[in-house]
Amino acid sequence: MKPVSTGSTQKSFVSGHGRDLNAAGLKKYRNDMAEMPGMVKKEYAAGRTAEDMIRVDLLKAYKSEYSHLDWLGPDSWIRTVVRGLQSADSK
Repeated sequence: MKPVSTGSTQKSFVSGHGRDLNAAGLKKYRNDMAEMPGMVKKEYAAGRTAEDMIRVDLLKAYKSEYSHLDWLGPDSWIRTVVRGLQSADSK
């Protein structure tokens, strides 16, 4: 994502995937990207598997916003975060 000057004080952030964002949209995106792994970590610590989290639709609130690509969305993020946590556990 890189900022683009529009000749005004308003900035647009052009994403390689998804829609372009203004400053408020970028802040929301950053906050969401921090919240989602936190939710997964909490459920993982409580003994839930990635499939458990997907089955209960843990990240349902984020799906409409972040499911731009069939293969990349909140459910795939759950699996990725859990794999990282499992890897850290095995060290």
